[in-house]
Amino acid sequence: MTITQFDTDLRALAEKATTRYPGEQARIERGLLLALNGHVELLPDGTATVRSGKDAEVVYRVTRHSCDCADVVRAPDGRCKHRWSVALVKKALPRRTRIAYHATYKGAHGQAIRDEYGHVWFHGDDDTMTRLYDGDRPHLQLHGRVDVAAEAAVADLANATLQAIALGQHAPGGLAC
Repeated sequence: MTITQFDTDLRALAEKATTRYPGEQARIERGLLLALNGHVELLPDGTATVRSGKDAEVVYRVTRHSCDCADVVRAPDGRCKHRWSVALVKKALPRRTRIAYHATYKGAHGQAIRDEYGHVWFHGDDDTMTRLYDGDRPHLQLHGRVDVAAEAAVADLANATLQAIALGQHAPGGLAC
């Protein structure tokens, strides 16, 4: 899949949600913007943090049933834009990841993961997960592969592709990153 597939999937999911919950269209659309702009960080315990779209210093903690924002008490069943953004990202993310690397990102240790949409995620040892954009990738250093795939050939291609993406180059076989 292409890198734009993730964003396309986010938009399609938001459209479905708006059809199912028409009264929540504004919150769903604002949640979609947060998701598209990379404000959502998924945590291994199933919770997430969502950076405010207005003030980067403000971060909301989101669980499956709650958010610590002020709007959650007014939103239908507590579905604020932050909870919508997390739900959209979780639903759009692939269920399986083929390969991961021991990595360092801006001095933090963890793993770099390339999903089937072509996005690169950094899962830090501090239990945060961050989507890396083109401007972030020069700060990513890969230190060795952690196999999570069954097929070595697929893993090797993913390795070369992730390296190319991280370095802003073209993937093997002439595929654009």
